[in-house]
Amino acid sequence: FERATVLRAGFLYGYNDAEDRLHFVKEVIQTLDRNERIVVDNVEIRHPTLTDDVAKLAVAAVEQRTAGILQLDGEESVTKYDLARLIAEVYHGLFPDAGSLETLHGLIEGEPQREANDRRLTRVGPVVPTPLREGLKDVIRQLSTRSAPVPAAPAPAPERAPEPAPLR
Repeated sequence: FERATVLRAGFLYGYNDAEDRLHFVKEVIQTLDRNERIVVDNVEIRHPTLTDDVAKLAVAAVEQRTAGILQLDGEESVTKYDLARLIAEVYHGLFPDAGSLETLHGLIEGEPQREANDRRLTRVGPVVPTPLREGLKDVIRQLSTRSAPVPAAPAPAPERAPEPAPLR
């Protein structure tokens, strides 16, 4: 398989369509909307990776006829507890009528913290991962049946690392 390409990615999150299966971001939002408690892992470190970024990596690999193993992990290291709290923050920022941030955070419980191993692999490939908060905003907007408030002024564009050179 010397000409084969293998794409590997970390903990995936993203939006496909309104009929998408239940995934972590959707589950957290639905649970918070029902004002129910959610208990999540607070041990294993994950590196959430936006599915759109994996798709970009696949396209780049095909266009550049790249062979080998391409790894894409998000830049942030989080547990599911950290991620659930961040989802609540982004959700509250987009939809303040969803409840106070303190109330939303109060519904999220983490298992007791233990020592965990952060085993993120080095990124290999031409795609720079989307910052987690930025990716979550896009996904939550697409998932939500609420209408987002109109922002007073456009937010400044997040700083992103320059695109790496094409693979050879």
